[in-house]
Amino acid sequence: MAIPFTLFDGASSQGYRIRRVDDIVVITMQGAAFATTQRDHTQAQQWARARASMGNAHRDRSAYCDQHRTLLARNRGGLVTRGSIDDLMRLVRAMRKCGMSLEEWAVPERVRLSAGFNATMPD
Repeated sequence: MAIPFTLFDGASSQGYRIRRVDDIVVITMQGAAFATTQRDHTQAQQWARARASMGNAHRDRSAYCDQHRTLLARNRGGLVTRGSIDDLMRLVRAMRKCGMSLEEWAVPERVRLSAGFNATMPD
């Protein structure tokens, strides 16, 4: 009897690396690199573990990444940044608070131009 092959197994089959910093999760996999919140990541991971693989690693990765509601793509990371401006602002602020450089991330211009982008976070 074969072990069921989940969509998450297919998405992570060709290399999957997670780095956690406080509430930020940075995910790097073949053809995709992005940052998201711990909560969003957990929900997408649970969703992918409850689905059968499509039999194609690329399609599995795409479906898995599509489940992330808020996603800050890495420049040339194979994905497009998505999410509400408010959610992206919170993610960017949390990344800055953790000391992460934003130069390598595809931060939307609307987030960069918002009044709170340059504000420092209270300790």
